[in-house]
Amino acid sequence: LAEARAEPPALALLVVGGDGARALCRALRAVPDGKRLALVVVGEPGDDGEAQALELGADDYLARPVSLDVLLARVRAQLRVRSGRT
Repeated sequence: LAEARAEPPALALLVVGGDGARALCRALRAVPDGKRLALVVVGEPGDDGEAQALELGADDYLARPVSLDVLLARVRAQLRVRSGRT
């Protein structure tokens, strides 16, 4: 979080496993330039993590297990959206 405050990243990929990642999701949205951040969350299937992550500001949510191809495609799509390309 301190690094994100010092130099906001273009994208953050969070793998959630508890409340800490959800708190981090919320905190990342609050940093300067946090609204421009593409935030992708990967969590457990079957829990209500998807709804929670999206409510906390995630741009996308993937349930585990997720293939590397799908993960990379979603990351690229979020970066395209953020750069204004579609």
